[in-house]
Amino acid sequence: MAKSRTMHYLKIVSAVIMLYIGLNFIDNPYLKYPFFVLLLFMMEVDVTGELKGKLPFKKGFLSVVLFIGLSVLVSRVFPGNSRFSMTFLNVLSVVVFAPVCEELFFRKAMNDRVPDVVGALLSSAVFGLFHGMDAFLPTFISGLGLFMIYRLMGSLKASIAAHMANNALAVLTHPETVEFLRELIR
Repeated sequence: MAKSRTMHYLKIVSAVIMLYIGLNFIDNPYLKYPFFVLLLFMMEVDVTGELKGKLPFKKGFLSVVLFIGLSVLVSRVFPGNSRFSMTFLNVLSVVVFAPVCEELFFRKAMNDRVPDVVGALLSSAVFGLFHGMDAFLPTFISGLGLFMIYRLMGSLKASIAAHMANNALAVLTHPETVEFLRELIR
């Protein structure tokens, strides 16, 4: 048991180092998601096992409402600046690919076989660092919220749904989207 836990910690450390190197040296966004898949493979995450089956509506709805509430609260305390370019691929990336890859890595891969407190703090800290030092604290808090949803709901799909809904809301309320919709209505 101790050997398995030690190996898991070593995998986490090496995956975080690879994640840091990859995100700092891979400028092409189309290569970042295959890189995430490589990390998930390295961490031995059963992606198909995690994502098969349906998420019960109650769990999904409650997860989304809880996380959107947390996100609104965090955004009030830590107003941020947005550096997002509104293209179809960026929207698809932010609303679909990023939540799936990030939840598989930060909530599932980093939390298997480690105590909940260690997993919550470690994965949330790396999640915060992953989003940049200027956004560290709000994304650290969001990471803790997603971890709680994952554990309380007993489903990675619940944290993915909450993450997707949060990112979709961020895209819909982004100044570029609001301006686009105003121009569309005129």
